[in-house]
Amino acid sequence: MYGGDGLARLDGRVVFTPFVLPGERILARAEQEKPGLVRARMLEGL
Repeated sequence: MYGGDGLARLDGRVVFTPFVLPGERILARAEQEKPGLVRARMLEGL
């Protein structure tokens, strides 16, 4: 976790998603995108 957000990497970018536990797998949607960084919202746990 990074500052309370789950952290992942996808296609060379860092993805931050709030309310995700370490090791948890989720389906998420990008809310904000910047070069190298994505802020996402969790849609459902898998």
